[in-house]
Amino acid sequence: MKIDRNAFDARRSNWVSGSHDGYTFEAKVFAEPSMFGIPTPRFEDGGNVSKLVIRDAEGREVYAYDRGPCYGETVPHYADVANEIVAALEAEFCEEA
Repeated sequence: MKIDRNAFDARRSNWVSGSHDGYTFEAKVFAEPSMFGIPTPRFEDGGNVSKLVIRDAEGREVYAYDRGPCYGETVPHYADVANEIVAALEAEFCEEA
């Protein structure tokens, strides 16, 4: 997984981008979990990623979350990819133990 922190500024934008297994993503991450974040096993009431967009190799948006799911039911494969990305972002940015 590649996480590009160049655009990240914890006091301003909180945006990161990256790639994982042929997908690209953009995410808004915070140092602490929030009820608006994507729930994870560690933070079941909401994690530290509040916005996430994943695109496939052709640039098609396959997953989106903006303080809640943007689509109905997510295709299981894309949900797995999203979970992997969120776990990596949580490990990288979340300060709460």
